[in-house]
Amino acid sequence: QFGVQNELGRSPSIQGDERLMGQALTNLFKNAGESITSRVDEEGLDEPDGRIDVLIRERNGTLKIDIVDNGAGWPLLDTDKLFEPYVTTRKTGTGLGLAIVKRIIEDHGGSLVLKNRSDNMSGAYVAIDLPINTNKDVPTGLSTSS
Repeated sequence: QFGVQNELGRSPSIQGDERLMGQALTNLFKNAGESITSRVDEEGLDEPDGRIDVLIRERNGTLKIDIVDNGAGWPLLDTDKLFEPYVTTRKTGTGLGLAIVKRIIEDHGGSLVLKNRSDNMSGAYVAIDLPINTNKDVPTGLSTSS
């Protein structure tokens, strides 16, 4: 399941490269899906019960995007290490995905934080903050409307 809650009531505008922002968000959703699959496999569930929720809101001129899943959670307590190139806890993969995502977000004037869920549920929490450009139309592919 995939849920989106847009508290803005409109589509905010951010300046940036559509392709790169799309790549960053796609990578985060891919990681969430793989984490859910891993948890479902570990628990031996017959029916997948995966869920990814996205919350979009604005605070003080900043677009805040929270992505929460019910997967296995981040594999390291020190989640900052996951941003380092070539750091991976998976059997396959290059360890570049989150490093690239962080770079893209920061190159767009934003920040990215990784945490495990704090509601006693299994899963990961990703917080993205990006500056809002309130005077421009939304470029194709960057709309955050639900």
